[in-house]
Amino acid sequence: MYLFDDNFENDAKVKPLLDALLASDKEDIEKLYGYLYLGEYWLLQNDLVQAEAALEKLKELLKNSKTIPKGYSLIANMAATELYDEKIQ
Repeated sequence: MYLFDDNFENDAKVKPLLDALLASDKEDIEKLYGYLYLGEYWLLQNDLVQAEAALEKLKELLKNSKTIPKGYSLIANMAATELYDEKIQ
């Protein structure tokens, strides 16, 4: 993935890749990570509204998925904490 590399030319590739993953028929667990990375992408863009929207979609996926283990809710909690920390800075 290009999200955390040092080549800023790759930044334009991140969003289309995530959009394609989230629109696909991939497993719920893959989409969970897609929403997680989408939230990180928006945080790096300083767009807290979009980051929060990605987090809400992640939470909804966790709530409705029959295949993602419930322990994975910790991921959503960590993402929510990171978003909260960004909001208060």
